Amino acid sequence: MGGEAPGERGSFFTVLERMSRALIVVTSVFLLLMMAVVAANVTGRYFFRSPLPSTVDTVGLLGALLISLALAPSETMKRTLNIPIIIDKLPQRARVIFDAANLVLSMAILTVLTWTGGAQAWDMLVKHERTAILEWPVAPFRFVWAVGCLLFLIVLAARLLRAVGKAVNVWSR
Repeated sequence: MGGEAPGERGSFFTVLERMSRALIVVTSVFLLLMMAVVAANVTGRYFFRSPLPSTVDTVGLLGALLISLALAPSETMKRTLNIPIIIDKLPQRARVIFDAANLVLSMAILTVLTWTGGAQAWDMLVKHERTAILEWPVAPFRFVWAVGCLLFLIVLAARLLRAVGKAVNVWSR
């Protein structure tokens, strides 16, 4: 994952890294598809006066896939937004506590999102909900969204374990 020595990496973290790289490729394809659909819609609207009728459905579903599956790789590769103005001024122990508390709170929120996302996906599957224009089933996209949240939760759990290891080192000095 970032700047740790090769000896610090366990096989679990290596699996997370590989999963993240694969998800980056998958989400890049979703992003390219979204761009192609929007470009085709704009081209059709302005040059042929005939926009794609399914643009909203397609871009919305691809966006859900893109965002949900990009969360875990962003966190794994430390590409998330970090504003260190206040945190960097804290002593090392306070930073470790703050980081652990932040991770626990984030994991709690992601647990709720994963659970409710899975429950909503199941409900959509049972009710046979479909998109407005294309009439595609919505449940598979919601299940992927829940899986994306679960993967993000797993990455945060791995970070928490690493933070606990750092805390033990800080307090043992």
